[in-house]
Amino acid sequence: MFDTLQNDLSIADLLRGDLQLSSPPTIYFELQKVIENPAKSLADAAFIIEKDSTLSLKLLKIVNSAFYGFPSKISSIDRAITLVGSQELQQLTLCTIVIEKFSELPGELISMAEFWARSLKCALIAQEIDSFLDKEFANSIFVCGMLHNIGQLVFFRRLPELSREISLIQQSSEYSSDNDEISLEERIIGFIRFIKGYGLKYY
Repeated sequence: MFDTLQNDLSIADLLRGDLQLSSPPTIYFELQKVIENPAKSLADAAFIIEKDSTLSLKLLKIVNSAFYGFPSKISSIDRAITLVGSQELQQLTLCTIVIEKFSELPGELISMAEFWARSLKCALIAQEIDSFLDKEFANSIFVCGMLHNIGQLVFFRRLPELSREISLIQQSSEYSSDNDEISLEERIIGFIRFIKGYGLKYY
């Protein structure tokens, strides 16, 4: 099983077709312009998001999740911006669009609900850690936390059989740590997944 190293597989092969993750979507830049313009209001930022009803519903679902713990339900984007902050909602928008590219992955490969929960938890914890570092990485830490494991989704999308093999081995009692998972990916696929900032990097 461990001798299935894919010597003919390149990183570029993983990112062909519809998996172009090298640049943020247009709506991200539209929000950025509004947020950085002192003449614009929170309502202007909300209007940009609300033009996409599916995105709006997804963002409201995330903001109303237990991870944020707001005492009452948030039913509008402008209210969400008031409570969460315009920059964080902009970053959530970016992460939502990127991760939704993988929404059609078969359920037996990975639970997207669990992936979302882990990613959001990581992003919020990263923010808390950054607050003790005088917010040195405030402009990027949330996105890095949300997308830190996006490489796993790329693997499941492009290499479902090999990814399933790795998951099955890792679930056994003999292979359970993160280091073992890295070793498995190197042995079975030929390289490991790693994300740095926005966009995919592989070592």
